[in-house]
Amino acid sequence: MKFINIFCVLILLFFNCCKLPTVGYFITQPFIKAYETKFDNNMTIVLDETISDTLIIKSPGIKKMTILSFRHSVEDALKNTFKNSCVEVIISNSFNKKGYSLVFVKLKPDWNKKSSKTIVSGGGGNVRSSTIYELETKISYEAILYLDGKKLGVIDGIVFSEKSSFKPRETPDVFKDGIKKMCEDVYKKTVVLK
Repeated sequence: MKFINIFCVLILLFFNCCKLPTVGYFITQPFIKAYETKFDNNMTIVLDETISDTLIIKSPGIKKMTILSFRHSVEDALKNTFKNSCVEVIISNSFNKKGYSLVFVKLKPDWNKKSSKTIVSGGGGNVRSSTIYELETKISYEAILYLDGKKLGVIDGIVFSEKSSFKPRETPDVFKDGIKKMCEDVYKKTVVLK
């Protein structure tokens, strides 16, 4: 019986070590003061239906991370980004023929290995080595900006978080920072097209 309990504990530890902490709904406040511009119009934000609400971010050699309420978190982050510049920010399933519409057709978060460390443990003839990675968030996105139903242009990019970490428990903050940086990048590029 004692061995069965130890075996169960080891299995639980193994499965808990195989993934990064789950990220649920979160709020972020992008910093856009240096670029803040008045749009004097409404802004409708649309995320294409192909952008999932629950994601699993997995990259070769990196543990998986589950993201819940992804759409809601991104919509609120974008709303916070544009709220002081636009008359009203509207979240919708389709673009609006009045005012600005920002339609995201692609939004893909991933990890980027910024650097790595090799850790050697053990002694004598029983030496093991393992590699850990410093992770930063990498987000690729593509959106189309419309004004009164007319296409103004395409906004796209690959954005990296400012934060990074070797520690798995810090990866949710690294991920949230990536979303914040993406919103800041979208805002700057929207101002140029406006």
